[in-house]
Amino acid sequence: MWRLGFIAIISLSACTMEMASLGSPSLVGRTAQTYSTDHGTQVEYLAADGHAILWYPQRPIPWVGEWERRTGQMCFRYLVETTSGLAFSEWTCSNWNTYMRSVNELWQGDIFNLDTRSVPFTIPDRDVYSITELADQAGIDLSTTQDVMLTIR
Repeated sequence: MWRLGFIAIISLSACTMEMASLGSPSLVGRTAQTYSTDHGTQVEYLAADGHAILWYPQRPIPWVGEWERRTGQMCFRYLVETTSGLAFSEWTCSNWNTYMRSVNELWQGDIFNLDTRSVPFTIPDRDVYSITELADQAGIDLSTTQDVMLTIR
């Protein structure tokens, strides 16, 4: 009986960690587009198992990392090169509302197949591109996506 209760608590905790607050869209299994003047357009696939693949401007390969929704926060960490090989950076967290304000678009699925650990092309530095514009440039037909784009702004 105790083991069953323990498993239920773990499952409930895992669901609660990612579950968006009322009125917020779920990020699980979605591709998010963000823009800031400091970084330019960024596109990130947020997988259901907690891994994240970030398509970053001026980078020919994506950053591989993990994401986690904590109470009131959105957290990321990425693989970085160290003197002893690859290791995860420390978790970097931002306020959930601040993070969601930075998200311009959410699309269901891995639109750009970032989970293959490659990017369709290098995003130019500091320019603003929508997911539709990037998909057009990559030759990806978004009309076949099962979920309609959710514009946050």
